[in-house]
Amino acid sequence: MNTNLKTQNDILLQVKNLKKYFPIRNGLFSKVTGNVKAVDDVSFDIYRGETLGIVGESGCGKTTVGRTLLRLLEPTAGSIFYEGENISKYTRSQLRPLRPKMQIIFQDPYSSLNPRMTVGSMLSEAIRVHNIVPNNEVEKEVHRLLDVVGLPKAHSTRYPHEFSGGQRQRIGIARALSVKPELIVCDEAVSALDVSIQAQVINLLKDLQKEYNLTYLFIAHDLSVVEYISDRVAVMYLGKIVEIADAKKIYANTLHPYTKALMSAVPVPDPDKKSDRIVLTGDVPSPANPPLGCTFHPRCPLANEGEVLRSECMSETPILDEKQSQHFASCHQI
Repeated sequence: MNTNLKTQNDILLQVKNLKKYFPIRNGLFSKVTGNVKAVDDVSFDIYRGETLGIVGESGCGKTTVGRTLLRLLEPTAGSIFYEGENISKYTRSQLRPLRPKMQIIFQDPYSSLNPRMTVGSMLSEAIRVHNIVPNNEVEKEVHRLLDVVGLPKAHSTRYPHEFSGGQRQRIGIARALSVKPELIVCDEAVSALDVSIQAQVINLLKDLQKEYNLTYLFIAHDLSVVEYISDRVAVMYLGKIVEIADAKKIYANTLHPYTKALMSAVPVPDPDKKSDRIVLTGDVPSPANPPLGCTFHPRCPLANEGEVLRSECMSETPILDEKQSQHFASCHQI
C-alpha cells in the first residue's frame, strides 16, 4: 500500500497484512480456546528519513505493531519487508546483521536500563558486540554519544538510578544510536516525562533525525506530540489501522469518525473557545471477541443513524481505501 507520492525505492520498511494473535489458554491442559487479536491485518509503508506516527487508545495494538515488526514478538501472519527483503521468516542468525539497523526506544527508560551496569558499560557493550568501532576507540565513541544526546562524558561512570527521567531517556536514545541504526521505533518515548522534558527529548529526536537521516516509527497517544514530530499519521482502533495520511491533512481534514472523536478530545489552549467534543458511547470491545463487520460500528455515530447504514457496517469489514488524494480511511460511510 503506497500512501505517499514517493517511489517504491524510497520505502525502507513495508508491512503487509500483519497479524499478531495471543492465544487464550484454559483448563488443566492449557487448551487454546481463543485468541486476543492485538494486531489484525495491518499494512503500511515507512519511507526513508520520515516519521510515521501511530496513535490510538490504550490497548489498540500500537506497541505490538512496533515490537512485531522488529521481531521482538513473532508475527502470527503477514509479511515484513526491510529494504525489499522479507524478514518475517528470518531465523535468529539471519536477523543478527539486521539488529543494529533496527532499534527501539522504550516507554519506561528506567526499566529498560540494566541497574547493575554503568552507562559507559551499556553503551560500550553494544558497540563491541556489533564491531561499530575498533576496541581502542570504544571509550571515545561512548563519550561522543553522550555528547550527542546532551550529557557530559563524566556520566559514563554513573548508574541508571543516579539520573532523572529525562536523562535516562537520553541514555536510551544514546544506546539506540550506538549501533548506527537506520530505523528507530519510539515506543511512547516521551509519555513518562514531564511536559518541559518532553519538549527537549522531542526536539533532540528531530535534530538527530536530520543529522543522521534516521527513520522513526513514533508510537504515542498524545495527539499534539504526534502532530509536531510526524510526517504521516496512522490511527489504530482495535488492532486495525482506520486512517492514514499526511499529518497536516489528517489534522486539518479528519475523515474517519473515530479519528474525529480522538481529535475532539485534544485540549484547546484558549479558555474562550469551546471545542465540539464528540463523546463515544459504550466501551471498547474486547480484542478477544471483536465485533463483526466494522469493529468500530458499536460506538460509531454514523453506523447508528439508520437501519440501512447499521446493517452494512455490521456485516462487512471496510477496506482501507484512498478517499482523497493520499488520504486513506476504512469506513463504509465516507
